[in-house]
Amino acid sequence: MSPRRVPTEEEAGQAVDRLLTAVEADGDIFDALDDIRPLHPKNNTFPGEVFMRLAANALDEGGVCRDSPISQECLLEAHLPECEFRGRDNQKIRYAVLVGPVTHSGVEVDLLEEVAYWATDDF
Repeated sequence: MSPRRVPTEEEAGQAVDRLLTAVEADGDIFDALDDIRPLHPKNNTFPGEVFMRLAANALDEGGVCRDSPISQECLLEAHLPECEFRGRDNQKIRYAVLVGPVTHSGVEVDLLEEVAYWATDDF
């Protein structure tokens, strides 16, 4: 059995750069994910955990806190209008959206356990 490849800090930086480039260009999120997918090792949560920290940092940078909250209501519709999520995918995106604020609050999320429950490799 071969050892699992551990993503490098350089690959983490590449994943963030690719995502932010797409966001800055107002690109399609699915195109951005297709560009990031080659960095994702099979059966690994990378770059999911990198994006969780990025989301937490963005919330911090934006001044989001208990005294200055943002609303979850219509968050996806406002920021991902091109995406439609149904059924199980709707539950996955809700988790993905909520994990940023949870991480921002200082809670370490067990991402591996969650995605194992999904029985897919698509976080």
